Amino acid sequence: MTGKVIYSLLSGLAGGQVFPITPEQTTAPSFIVYSKIDAVPTNDHDGQPLDTERWQIDIVSKAYAAMVTLSDSVKSAMNLQSGTIEGIKVDSIRFADEQDFFDGNPDFYRRSQDYIIRIKT
Repeated sequence: MTGKVIYSLLSGLAGGQVFPITPEQTTAPSFIVYSKIDAVPTNDHDGQPLDTERWQIDIVSKAYAAMVTLSDSVKSAMNLQSGTIEGIKVDSIRFADEQDFFDGNPDFYRRSQDYIIRIKT
């Protein structure tokens, strides 16, 4: 359900190369991958069901500057969103943190961003 929200917000970035969990094998950078890290069901102050989820967004590109630009675009598209997106009631999306990674391949640069997403169920 939340994956639909993320895809909707990010599908216009990275030439539409946005994937759940892992990119297709033939995908060339730049691309975006999203995956759920954690989910905790709770209730809001009105007693309504509210799922709080932590999602990781990985941004991969061949050039460092391109990766930074794309990660800034991801943050602009995701952070502080709320409302009904793809028919799903989003209470809030908040940027949590980010860090850069080296995966052993000098041809790719990767930044990982985490977001806290609250969905009214």
